[in-house]
Amino acid sequence: MRKLVSLFLLICLFGSCKEKNSHQLQILLRNDVGSKIKVTLYPKNEFMAGYYYDFCSFISGYKITVFDIDPDKEEIIYITDDLGIEPYVLSALVFDSIHITFNNKFEPGIKFSPAKVTGYPENLFSQNSNWTYKKRNYIDNPAQYEITPTESDDYTFTITDPSN
Repeated sequence: MRKLVSLFLLICLFGSCKEKNSHQLQILLRNDVGSKIKVTLYPKNEFMAGYYYDFCSFISGYKITVFDIDPDKEEIIYITDDLGIEPYVLSALVFDSIHITFNNKFEPGIKFSPAKVTGYPENLFSQNSNWTYKKRNYIDNPAQYEITPTESDDYTFTITDPSN
């Protein structure tokens, strides 16, 4: 009987050490303009909480709707556990529009919406938009010192200088 209990505890111990691997999909904006850009997100009402919006479908997390992206950097704008959704569809589900302005405040900038785009040759809300896909692995360190690897399907829409 003692051997049986010891064997059961050993199996439970090895079973609890099993590696967890969560999976997510992120949409990001990347700045390839050469200077800082200002992004203003207009999420749908159900995602809003004051000046913040819920940027993740499966955990509670809020981000501000206005932020800067430095040159050659990217910023996550939404994370979901729906791995089958296309990035342009997810963008339209979460955002009414996305506006981008440049250092030169006199330029009108870029305005993306599901219906149209102004100031840019392609619309990130369109099925024909050019999203770059990359699979990435992250390691999260949640509570209780448990290390959780996360596979992420990252879709990035790159903003380049529209005058070029």
